[in-house]
Amino acid sequence: MTSASSLASILNKKPSSAAQILIFDMAWEPDLVIGMDIGTTYSGYACQFKDTFRSNPTNIWMHKWSQVSNKTKTCVLLNKNGELDSFGEKAEKIFSQEFDKDRNTAYENLFFYSNFKMVLYRENFSAADNAGNSYKAEDYFSRHTPLKDVMSKFIQGLKDDCWNRFSKQRRIQINEDKVRWVITVPAIWNEDAKSVMRKAAEMAGIPGNQLMLALEPEAAAISCFYLPEEERSAMGGLGQVVGDKFMIIDLGGGTVDITAVEVVSVSPKKQLKEIIGANGGAWGGQRINDAFTQVCRDVFKDKNGQSVFKDCKKADLLKMENLFEAEKLKITDQDDEWIEIHLPLDMRESILKDVRKEPHKYDEYFKITRSGLFFKPEIIQKVLFQETLNMTVKHLEEKMKAIQAEDIKKIILVGGFSESPIVIETMEKKFQGKKFCVATNPFYSVLRGAVLFGHQPNILKSRISRYTFGVDTNEPFHLNQHRADKRWIADDGTVYAKDIFSSHVTIGQVVAVGDRQPPQVYVPIYPHQKLIKLKIYQSTDKAPQYVTDPSCRLLGELIVELATPFGGSKKEAAVTMVYGGTELTVVGKDQAFGITFTTKIEFAHDN
Repeated sequence: MTSASSLASILNKKPSSAAQILIFDMAWEPDLVIGMDIGTTYSGYACQFKDTFRSNPTNIWMHKWSQVSNKTKTCVLLNKNGELDSFGEKAEKIFSQEFDKDRNTAYENLFFYSNFKMVLYRENFSAADNAGNSYKAEDYFSRHTPLKDVMSKFIQGLKDDCWNRFSKQRRIQINEDKVRWVITVPAIWNEDAKSVMRKAAEMAGIPGNQLMLALEPEAAAISCFYLPEEERSAMGGLGQVVGDKFMIIDLGGGTVDITAVEVVSVSPKKQLKEIIGANGGAWGGQRINDAFTQVCRDVFKDKNGQSVFKDCKKADLLKMENLFEAEKLKITDQDDEWIEIHLPLDMRESILKDVRKEPHKYDEYFKITRSGLFFKPEIIQKVLFQETLNMTVKHLEEKMKAIQAEDIKKIILVGGFSESPIVIETMEKKFQGKKFCVATNPFYSVLRGAVLFGHQPNILKSRISRYTFGVDTNEPFHLNQHRADKRWIADDGTVYAKDIFSSHVTIGQVVAVGDRQPPQVYVPIYPHQKLIKLKIYQSTDKAPQYVTDPSCRLLGELIVELATPFGGSKKEAAVTMVYGGTELTVVGKDQAFGITFTTKIEFAHDN
């Protein structure tokens, strides 16, 4: 016996909701793949049929939301009943108009959410955490709604819009059961955060057995791997030979996500393996936008010491941020001329009535005239960019030291923030000898990669586990091995140690995608038990002893039903974990008959 059982009578606290575990069928080939890249600031969807993937994998259809973009804003507007009103730029426009028309009416009838994805970015996010608003999204008026509800409405908007444009308008007959949906998630999300995204997608009407989650930097790596030959040649022969290694840095609006891969096969099927576990931090370009807006509010005040922007129209403030976003990506290290943001006329007139510059450490970098708001590039080059870039560079240096960095010569930048000349120049200065390239259309690399991943989910042969995963068990107590407070006595007099962490996957372990880990056998302590309940934990330690160690965190609960065996054989449950995909799958089997019973893993994000 590998380890002793968890005790059902002790584990009597049950999470409130259950999601049936689905073993993903990687061999299934869908007729259509629909990818969704849900970013902090911008989102979009893309589609591709199976036959198109086989003949021309780079031919991916993306909806054009405007003349210049295949993405829309990540924001959603709900009515007072919590129903979807609109999403994206349309939601932003409707809310701005209603807000500017009558703030009180807007407050009573509308709920506008943006940047709600940021709630899931914290490394210690727990779906079971009911304290405060840690699992809730905040609307414009600081009202709180369960995050999964807001996320599901946004996904519903994208899904319905995609289906309407791609299927109904084009009059294409599509069997919905033959569609695979792929939604991207940041590399830094833990299992709880991923479970919230999956739950939200299922609430939006996407079948769980047709849904995959794709890590954003991995999707970007796949997208680059499939670029046309001439484009990959221009990027130093990216992915053209077996053994080629390259790093992907996804510089998005909310996060910076990093991974590194090695080419395992180029023909007949393309295949990669992970050599640096996907990682990153919340250092995206939106931090710079938020900092710029805050500095403007601090510098320009009225005679009462209030920000002159407080009475501006919501639509005008959004326009100001959008204009800054465009200018931000143009600035180089050499620029030294004042940069103008052309504000709407009524906004300028409102500000100029009684504006006065408050003494501020950055006031010399800003001025407002009758033509608009001006700022010096230096505030961007030396102040606002530096915090974000310094954290990214420091993290990257640590990762380079942890591996044989000399083997990775090519570093590919993707994401909207990667188009900034300052970002590229900073990276090249800090990491001399490395070849930095910006991917073709970097803003859409993750979205395109999500679709390609949906067609070939086994393109990543192996991954590196970010955590140690295991279950809460009991084992015979030994004074020289266990803490005294872990000692307890069963009804038959057997002395056990409780809260034992029984490891199944170890942090840093290379795990083959889709392969089941070696099973471990658990037995019930009491003969009358009809099921075994095992709590699933993750840890940042390689070999935690107890599930109560500070490094451990509860993920969910596994329930294995037990049949009554014949001939005096023992009741046993074999438990294995399937890791290497973007989510953790746990399987339990009754050993007496070799039957896999319905097994559930229960996350507490519905509490």
